[in-house]
Amino acid sequence: MDRDLFDITDEEKVSGQKLLDSHRYWSRRRILFNIIVGSAGLISVLLVLGTGLTIFDLFGIVMWGVVANAMFSVGYIVESYIIAKSKGQRDLQANRDILFWIGTIAYVIVGFMFLLMYSFPIPD
Repeated sequence: MDRDLFDITDEEKVSGQKLLDSHRYWSRRRILFNIIVGSAGLISVLLVLGTGLTIFDLFGIVMWGVVANAMFSVGYIVESYIIAKSKGQRDLQANRDILFWIGTIAYVIVGFMFLLMYSFPIPD
């Protein structure tokens, strides 16, 4: 079967549309994720550490934000993989919201727990 370079099958169109929908969903949620995690982190830092932050503390906070966004990207990567491997037959659309909220709440809780461990070291 001779296929032109720019001929796109229906299967590829479905896959492409699902990938685009997934990208739009996760891109829009990234803003909300950053607002929630950033606000929770700022409140936690101000309550626990106060205003006596060092440059080391600020570096750690920035790195925590970078890692948070990297972990957020896992949702989009996993869904893109599922869509690509199944050729558009499967996706996480029905579970996106629950996965987003579980991940966001878990990251806020873990962030607060790490801040507590950092702030109150266990005595020897």
